[in-house]
Amino acid sequence: MLLVTPQVAPPHYFAQHSQHPSPPIDSLKMAPIKPREPKNTVQEDRICRALEEWQLEGTSFRKLAVKYGVSSSTLSDQEHGGLTRQEGHTYLQKLTPTMEKALEDWCKILHD
Repeated sequence: MLLVTPQVAPPHYFAQHSQHPSPPIDSLKMAPIKPREPKNTVQEDRICRALEEWQLEGTSFRKLAVKYGVSSSTLSDQEHGGLTRQEGHTYLQKLTPTMEKALEDWCKILHD
């Protein structure tokens, strides 16, 4: 059995090679956050478009799966009454949809 020992730099190496001191923490700025749509919303949209095309043109689930980048079993499950990802995880949410809507309306009132 071959054992490999890690090589560790001597302490003076770091002192010699750290030419740029770290900036003070309070001078650091965060990069702006780009707004983007959640992945599952994009996926749900692709599933909906695939199912619409299936209803209009009768294209096979396999062809639609390749075209829209979704699983053919997902398309089949959705067509046969399966729950969407969002619907299937509602039990994990802290607020019911009614409570969420009430909170949204309350925030809008406070904002105005």
